Amino acid sequence: MRFGHIVKPALLVCLFLIVAYFVVHYFKKVHEDTATVSAWVVPEPVNRTRSCGALLAHGEICEDSFGTRRLRPQGCFMQDYTAPTPLTARCLESLADRSPQQNVRIVLMGDSRLRQLQHHINWLITGNWTDIDNEKGVRVRRPGSLVCDPPWKDSDDKIRSGQCNLTLSTPNLNFTVQRLWDPMIAPDRAPFTLTNMLNINDSSELPNIVIINSGAWLLKWCHDNNLTSEACQTEHRKIIFAIKPLLKRLSALTTVIWMPQTVVNRAFATLFLTHEKNGLISIFNDMATTLLADTNVRFWWSSHQAYERFNDTRDGIHQGPRTLLHNAQVVVNYLCNAVVSPPNSNYCCI
Repeated sequence: MRFGHIVKPALLVCLFLIVAYFVVHYFKKVHEDTATVSAWVVPEPVNRTRSCGALLAHGEICEDSFGTRRLRPQGCFMQDYTAPTPLTARCLESLADRSPQQNVRIVLMGDSRLRQLQHHINWLITGNWTDIDNEKGVRVRRPGSLVCDPPWKDSDDKIRSGQCNLTLSTPNLNFTVQRLWDPMIAPDRAPFTLTNMLNINDSSELPNIVIINSGAWLLKWCHDNNLTSEACQTEHRKIIFAIKPLLKRLSALTTVIWMPQTVVNRAFATLFLTHEKNGLISIFNDMATTLLADTNVRFWWSSHQAYERFNDTRDGIHQGPRTLLHNAQVVVNYLCNAVVSPPNSNYCCI
């Protein structure tokens, strides 16, 4: 009787432990299976420096409440900005009050991928789509001088004369997004452009954000000049060294973001790229990361991830609509969150 009195409770305890083990294992497996496509989970609060970095770093693919797959920063949330809204207006008003020029300015310096981004940033903040005649409400064709993509024969002349630059200003919102067209960040032009940015009387007059990219059109130049892959890498190194001292000074005064290039999808557009040359893009990105490591230049890896994950390019070269919307939202979140988000919220960059 005494032995049975001991055995029965022991069996019950063992049975409970076995059941508990399988329950825990089951829920752990469910969590692992849904890690990449999960519901929005409130992250731990993080400081501004780290959460701003999270906007630019690799994120995670999640599913929002509408079932749409989105790329979310790790550790914080993104706001959804769409103009015209009080949120966007409050952001611009707060930022303009801090500037002697009473103007919020974003500068993009690079190629056609940044040309795309310019229009989407302007649309998110102002509500104006720059390919639409806002008075007549009809689509308008942009003049060729605003495109300037190589291999146009006169593209170099247009770049030198400034015809390829485009400034979109919205005076009633004190907002400007400026494009400085320089698809190769050429050593004979880019240092002059960056020096002009630095030659101001007050650092608070600098752009709020400067975004730069380089590399894709260098590959065409290498192809046209019959350069080997090794020689092409040398040219890219020269480009970075030519602007590094200026980027170091500029990034100490304002936010400078380097947008890594993405490979050309050769299923859509083979262009001038061999498989070997296309592979240089990742080498260029790594080279820029290494050579600029001792500056405050920030690398925007989430833009690269969005391009690859959403895979919505329509021509094999440029960003598709979902990629563009995500990237424009990242820029506006970086610009605005600190001045519009509640201080104890889990939004990035607060």
